[in-house]
Amino acid sequence: MSNENLVFVYGSLMRGYHNHDVIAFDFETHDKNKGHDYYGKTKTVDKFKMYDMGSFPAISFDDNGHEVAGELYAVDDATLELIDMLEGFPNHYNRKQVELSNGATAWVYFYENPEDELVEFDNIVNGVYSWEL
Repeated sequence: MSNENLVFVYGSLMRGYHNHDVIAFDFETHDKNKGHDYYGKTKTVDKFKMYDMGSFPAISFDDNGHEVAGELYAVDDATLELIDMLEGFPNHYNRKQVELSNGATAWVYFYENPEDELVEFDNIVNGVYSWEL
């Protein structure tokens, strides 16, 4: 197995947050997951609106929005399936490949039709949404 699926994460899957084990921990061997590689921090080229969902964010494409800061990982198929389950893909979140500021193209999870009652996240630093809490 190789880590061929590039995934951009911007919320609870990032290092130091409560869902990072989905990427970093092997639940079968109870050891570090070798099914991922960390490629560092980057941001999206596409613009989004980010919504505060309490313990995690959600984004939706919006040409009048902002870039989103996050982390880039390469994951194996099994890890991508775990992330899909966590994100409720394709019923809760959808995913699409987007271009990142470092030149990579990666999967990003997003809301396709955000509901009106969602509260926009207000941590915008230099025109970029950042979920760093």
